[in-house]
Amino acid sequence: MRRLTVLLLLTMLVIANGMAMSVVMPSLAIPADTTRYGEDTEEDENGTANQGNTHVARDLVVDGYNAINDVMEGRYVPVGETFRNTPKWLRNLYIQGGVGLEQINPPTDDYKISMMRYAQLGVGKNLNKLHSVRAMFHGAWGNQHYKELTLTKIGFKLEHLYDLSSYMAGYNPTRLMSLSTILGVGAQHSKMQLGESGMSFEGHFGLQFRFFTGPKAYMSIEPYVGVGGDKMDVSGERNWRKSDIFYGANVNFVYYINNNLSPESRRRLLDQQNARNRMSVDSLMEKWQQPWFVQLSSGLAMMQDQPNLSMSKTMGSELMLSAGKWLSPVAGFRGSIYSRANVWKNVAQDVVEHDVKTYQVDLHNVTVGARFEAMINPLGFMKNFYWDAPFGCYLVGGVELGWLLKSQSEVLSCSTIGWGGGINLWYQMAPGMKVFIEPRFMHNDYKIPYTNVEWVKRYSDNYLSLNVGMAVEFRDDKRYYDHSYEDEFVNDQLRKIKVGLAGGTHLLQTERGSTSNSGFGYNGSIYGEYCFDRLKSVRVGAEFVNLQRSNLTPYIDYNQEVPEADYAPVERKGMINHKYSFFLFNASGMIDLNYLTMHYQPQKFRLYAFAGPTVVYVMKYTRQLSDTERLMLNHRIEPVDADKVGFGIGAHLGLKLEYRLTNRFSAVFLPTVYMLGTTKMPGIEFSRMKLMETFNLGVQYSF
Repeated sequence: MRRLTVLLLLTMLVIANGMAMSVVMPSLAIPADTTRYGEDTEEDENGTANQGNTHVARDLVVDGYNAINDVMEGRYVPVGETFRNTPKWLRNLYIQGGVGLEQINPPTDDYKISMMRYAQLGVGKNLNKLHSVRAMFHGAWGNQHYKELTLTKIGFKLEHLYDLSSYMAGYNPTRLMSLSTILGVGAQHSKMQLGESGMSFEGHFGLQFRFFTGPKAYMSIEPYVGVGGDKMDVSGERNWRKSDIFYGANVNFVYYINNNLSPESRRRLLDQQNARNRMSVDSLMEKWQQPWFVQLSSGLAMMQDQPNLSMSKTMGSELMLSAGKWLSPVAGFRGSIYSRANVWKNVAQDVVEHDVKTYQVDLHNVTVGARFEAMINPLGFMKNFYWDAPFGCYLVGGVELGWLLKSQSEVLSCSTIGWGGGINLWYQMAPGMKVFIEPRFMHNDYKIPYTNVEWVKRYSDNYLSLNVGMAVEFRDDKRYYDHSYEDEFVNDQLRKIKVGLAGGTHLLQTERGSTSNSGFGYNGSIYGEYCFDRLKSVRVGAEFVNLQRSNLTPYIDYNQEVPEADYAPVERKGMINHKYSFFLFNASGMIDLNYLTMHYQPQKFRLYAFAGPTVVYVMKYTRQLSDTERLMLNHRIEPVDADKVGFGIGAHLGLKLEYRLTNRFSAVFLPTVYMLGTTKMPGIEFSRMKLMETFNLGVQYSF
């Protein structure tokens, strides 16, 4: 009891002392708390000191002071860096686009929709350090499993984003990863192929994981879940819930119209860069470090998992022309047009005459389309990534839309959609000029309608390709403007006349044929050029091509022993070896791509592009039955359309890669793409564009 009494007395003394202090303290004025935690004080653009990533105290005056006002919601909320939001409406405005996958929860097992491909594009704005809004247009498409019909939907949505990372750790626009919540509403129109359509409203919630990739550019991953009206999947009376639940995720590029960085972030980025990776005073990378680029590539294409065919037996070719832009050292986008042809099936085809003959014929896929792809450069996350490094790599991935011609008993013609990606491995031959190889994988879906019901059957093909190509980057670097051609080559001057001689082989894109007895095709070219200045030239040339192909061809069998009966012609069908010798006469305009893109001509490697019309002249056409055919004595054959061989009008596009051996002699490589246009070659079943690629290696002399 004595101990308890002593403890109570001590407690009362402490309480009394505290009450006495509360009486004394109101007579004192406590100044504002300017204590700074963390980094040193920095100055903003106007020279005013500001406290970066700090815990800022409020002005504390004891009279009337309420400590409840400075608990976690106030005193201990990290302020972070300066947020600039002037009246200029473009400030903190960004464009966002991306792709992803979305799944609608099916009302019944027989009305399940496959994972839908999703794309969106819109604009957004940061209102302050924590709050953002954005408006997005979006579309998605998928397949209804039972009848394989296509469900498409397009819509619009408004969303609010709350930056949890800035709330918890302070505002920092260069944070490697930030987390935000997404809350939004939207409306969309859905349409089932050959079926109903409807309008529905929806609400959704999600998260945004946003990654800083460089000034003005971000990437984000956004998983979400939502609830929409019954018309979203157009399921009609099947949906007992009268609402549709959906979920998905997408990957996006975010690009700010103007610099969105705080003054603190700008100075920090400038301090981290070394001399060769220059930034402007606004902390943006120089234009030559965010280049536009153009690529031309060609290579081999193969198919996977084809019945009774190994991948090597499906080999064909692919041609691709691309243009793109790097938004930052890490992220960029690329658009391409392409043409691809390869064997998809080898069939035994019977021909019935006096007896039954069986022939092996290759059937081809020909696909023409466009691709839109994202580019990710993992090396760009390094602090001092250098665009002018001698070599590097980046990842590509995206979607493609195309038109498929599938050779069979009748040529199937239909649209196709696919996705895939690859890796681009490049080597810099000169500043702004690169050679690369790009292995890639593509998955394509297409549909064939039934003739007796309103259903379709869905098919898919998998492709592997390996392309080799050249790329030039459009830069604006004053370092290269300061160089002159004469400084690079002492005693050298602009050589206005050039001549060259080269030879090589070629590739064709055809719909069907047999490659087993085709033989080796070759070509050779001769050309002359006249340079008006360092940028522009004209070019004339002639290319000789020897082309051989075997194909199952209708022909007329003439009996030479009965001229009185007009040689008794009989129409037959058999395997014929077709041999063409023809000339391609070209007139071209040509530009120096190095000088065009950077006003700079490299010392060794130079790259030129040329294009123009082509006149085709078939000089010689021979045909003979293959060794598997029997031709009776004193008989001769003539293909049905042999009289249509002659002249044709087409066009060409090519590159000239030049390596200077001396001031006058150079080695040249000339890849050229021809569209043979009106040219007719019986026995060779070209694709509709009549594409042929030639590859020539030779030597050039400059006068």
